Formats: sequence, C-alpha cells, structure tokens
Amino acid sequence: MDFNVIDQSIRRLIVRAQYQRYEAGADYLKTARELVRQGTARQDDAILSFGYYFLAEALYNLHPCTGEYAEVLLKAIASQKRADENIMLGRSYIFLAADAANHNDKALSFDYLLEAQHCCIDADSFEGAMLSGAISYNTGYLYGELGEYRHALEHMVMAESFYRGYEEKGVPTNTLSTIVMEGVYHLNLGEKDAARRDLERASSFERSLGRNAALADRTMMSLLKIKLCLSDGTRTEAKAEAREVTQDIKRNGLSPDLVGDVCVIASDLIDARLAESAEGLLVAAEPLVKKIDIPFLTLVLIKQQIRHARLVGDVQTLCPLMNDYFDLNERLDEDHKRSTAYAIELRKSMEEMRDKEEHFLRENARLAREAEYDALTKLPNRYLLTNVSNDEFELAYHAKTKLGLEIFDIDDFKRFNDTHGHQMGDVVLTRVADVLRNVVADNENVFAARYGGDEFVMLYRDKTDEEVIKIAERIRDDVASITCRGIDPGDIKITQGIRNSLPISSNKVWDYLSVADYALYEAKRKDKGGIALTDRPAPADKDFLLSGVRLLS
Repeated sequence: MDFNVIDQSIRRLIVRAQYQRYEAGADYLKTARELVRQGTARQDDAILSFGYYFLAEALYNLHPCTGEYAEVLLKAIASQKRADENIMLGRSYIFLAADAANHNDKALSFDYLLEAQHCCIDADSFEGAMLSGAISYNTGYLYGELGEYRHALEHMVMAESFYRGYEEKGVPTNTLSTIVMEGVYHLNLGEKDAARRDLERASSFERSLGRNAALADRTMMSLLKIKLCLSDGTRTEAKAEAREVTQDIKRNGLSPDLVGDVCVIASDLIDARLAESAEGLLVAAEPLVKKIDIPFLTLVLIKQQIRHARLVGDVQTLCPLMNDYFDLNERLDEDHKRSTAYAIELRKSMEEMRDKEEHFLRENARLAREAEYDALTKLPNRYLLTNVSNDEFELAYHAKTKLGLEIFDIDDFKRFNDTHGHQMGDVVLTRVADVLRNVVADNENVFAARYGGDEFVMLYRDKTDEEVIKIAERIRDDVASITCRGIDPGDIKITQGIRNSLPISSNKVWDYLSVADYALYEAKRKDKGGIALTDRPAPADKDFLLSGVRLLS
C-alpha cells in the first residue's frame, strides 16, 4: 500500500494498530474491526489486507481457543493476494508459522516461513527488511526449540542485522528481542561471556528507548538474567528476577507466544531446586494458560507442574497432574488433526485463489491479444501498430538511425474477391500474413502489421535503403509465389511504398505513413507490382515529394 496516497484517516488507523498490537488488548481489537469496516465499505482490498490481519492477530491474542482468528486470517490472505500486498501476505504466513509452532507442528511452521520468504521480493526496502527480520527471527526461534542453538544463533544475528539497518524507522522491540535471544543461545552453547555482553547490549538498548520494554521483551530478558544468575550461582538474584516475572504476568496477562518462555524459566528454576520461585510462576501462569486453551501449551505447563510436584514430593498433586497430562496427549492428537485439516483447507483455498488469478490473467491476456491483434491474420492490428511505431520512432530519433515505414496493398484485390469469393480472399490475406511473419523472424528490427482491408505496414529500424529494398523485394517475391485453389504463382501481386530516413524533431509517425502512402500511389501510377522508396519529409505539395521517389520494378 502506498501510504502517500491513502486517506489520512485510514493511515492513522493503521499506525494506531501497529502500536496497539504490542499491547494485545481490547483497543487493538477495536481498531482492527474499524479498519475492516472501512475496507468493506470502500471495497478496498488493500485496506482489508491490513484490517483482517490485525483482526486475526487481536482475536488470537484475546481468544485463541475459539479458532475465530483462523477464518479471519483466510480472509486476510485472500485480500492480500488480490491487492498484491506481498509484505502483509508474508506477515500472515509468519502468523501461521507461529500458530503451527504453538501446536507443536514445527515442520508445518518451517513450511509457512518458507512461503513467507517467497513474499519478500525487495529485502532492501524498509518493509522488506522488517519482513526478512521477522522470518529470520522465527526461523531461529524454531531451531532453538529443536536444540539447534548454533543455527538458531546464526538466524538471530541475521534478524538483528535486518532490524539494525532501519533502526530509526523500525520497531525497537524487534531489535531488543533478537539481542536477548542471541544471549540465550550463546549461554546454551556455553559461551557465557558472549551471553553477558548480549545482556549488557539489551539493557543498554532498553535504556536508550526512554521507556519500558514490552512484556514479551521483559519476559525474555528475565529468562536470560535468570539463566546467567543460576550459571553464576547467584540464586538470590535469580529468585528476585523470578518474582518480577511472576508479578508481571499477574498484572499484564500472558499471550500464547510467551507460554514457552515462561515454562523455560520455570524449568530452569526447578533444575536449580528453587521450588518456591518455580511454584509462584506456575501458579500465576496456570489460569492464563488454561484460558488460552491450546493443548500443546497446556501440556508444556503441566510438564513443569509435574516436575515441580516431584521435586517437592507432592504426591497428592502429582496424580491428577499425570491424569491431565495423559488426557492432554489424547487431545493433542485431535488438535494436531485439526491443525493439519486447517493447513489442508488453507492450501486448498490458496490453490483456488491461484486458479482464479491464473484464469483472470489468461482472460486479460486473451482480451489484450484481441485488442492488439487482427482476428483473421493474427498479425498486430492498427492499434498495436500505433504504439510500436511511436516507440520505434523515439528509438531511431535518439539513436540517430534511420526509420523506415512501408505500406503495401494487394493489386486489384476487390476484383479478386469478386472473381474468387471473399472466403478465398481471406485465405490470401492469411497467406500474406505468413510471408510477413517469416520475414520478421529472419530480420532484426523489423515489424509487420495489418493496417486494414488488404493493406499491410512494415517498420524498419536502423536499415540502409539497400537493406530495406532487399527485404521489400523478398516480400514481393514471396507473395507472388503464393498458390492455392484456382490461384497460380504470379496471380497475387503487391505494390509497395516506403519512406526510409532519419527522424527529425518536427516529424511524427503520421508523416512517415503519409509519405509512404504517396510513394505507394506513385508506384501504382507508374506500374502496379512495383516498389517506390523515398527519403523525403512530409511535402508542401505532392509534386515535391514525388520528385524524390526511387522506383523499382
């Protein structure tokens, strides 16, 4: 979408939504619905590309268990494809990738990220860089989930480079997130000094923003701090940081994307036997995760609750948790089936949209051909001739090379039609067109068109008089050799008029056509079947022109 030409009220809504999406609250949902309303009222797919995407994201953050977001996201993708909004389409695929990862379908998640990469046609633009950064970030995060920390780190570094390239225009929280995750992966690789430097960079970057980091960034920074504290043996600081995370969750809630990070913190605390800190975090997260109601995320939480219960020897709590864990595994199979069915439905919808788009393009191409090509001879018609001749004139004028224009007609064609019938006349016209196609195929900078009736036009760029005459003679001879039922070689003759000269600023293509037509007239007056060539400009009177005509029989 070109933000320089859209309505200011729409621009304000989009900008507002861009900021509200990081808070993931009811205001974001309200703004998204208003964008959809405006786009629907205006029947504007570009606006709907943003509106439906924001609405799907808001619904996912507020009510992920309802599945309503999935239907809205399909509408977003359809609008984005119709409006050719590749950046927003890429963001939709990233959304799908994150959702697939939250349902523990990492293969599908990688597949969606690859689709998103195909949408990034201009990585050097701001929007393209932001999309590339998001793709790299999510790819790195997936590798981290798989324990491939070196690959994860490489992608995070790449993501940071994309974000840093447009730091002034970009969203600061994106850069902050990548730095924090680099620290996590450095630490997982045993590179503690590098992890500390990353934490220092993240803290410095946060201070430079002049405001507090978003909840997601605070949670990930806490994850890195706690890991470093536990690695250094500073358990008191780790417990203090865990309390901060717990209070943050109680105050601000928990989005699906943060459940995994919170459970990693709980896991680290359990590994360090900080049972009380882990319990506080898990108790705060439990009702929020249940509200999200995504089986895999609930399973991740319950796994840490089981580990905590075993750590403290709480057998009474352990038994129902184990039952819940078993039941959730059963639900997870059903959830995976639903996720797969949704992916198949999405693919089907995308294929249907692609088929419709291809049909539309084919139909447009067919209509364009009909508008530019003669139905009988399949040669370019007068409309296309006008466009091509104007372009050829400009090329020849600026290159200071000759431009030649030939017009010819079939001698006594009316009498031929009266004698042999119009159907046979059409056959002859198509045979003449075949001759011209062969000539064009064998010669550079030559163009042929049907002008109308039995008249045809040839364009020659950067040809000497001798070269033009040689081609014209070939056309004459090949046409004369045409045979068909009741027609012998030599029965079909043409007369040709040509102007070949350097274009001057006062000339127009019409001048060339007019002079070539006069030359044709002179050739017919002298001898039908001849060729007349001139380099004269448009005349003040006909006699001035014809005095410079070169006649060939």
